[in-house]
Amino acid sequence: MNFLENEFFLLAVTFGIFFLAKLLQKKTGIMLLNPILLTIAILIVFLKMTHISYETYNEGGHLIEFWLKPAVVALGVPLYLQLETIKKQLLPIMLSQLAGCIVGVISVVLIAKLMGASDEIIYSL
Repeated sequence: MNFLENEFFLLAVTFGIFFLAKLLQKKTGIMLLNPILLTIAILIVFLKMTHISYETYNEGGHLIEFWLKPAVVALGVPLYLQLETIKKQLLPIMLSQLAGCIVGVISVVLIAKLMGASDEIIYSL
């Protein structure tokens, strides 16, 4: 197996690109230089240039997934510590969630219509 296809190497490349993108956004202050978007774009170019399939790259994903579950559980602690604040701000939180849902549905339907999707496809979205 080529070292470029090693799951630990690809994982290191992913984290390296992300931290460099994060540093770039911090230095420039440009919000459009979102580290996640930059990482995805750079990784696509990297995988295409090195002829590494997405399936091969994604094999290293189980390494991240393993640690993602405890991280999600750990998010409950700060939420619990802020429970009083959340209770006080419940109405604005719920209204912003509702507004986000409505905007999300409308934008998906409009984009689908602009792209010429059939009614069946739009209804399934």
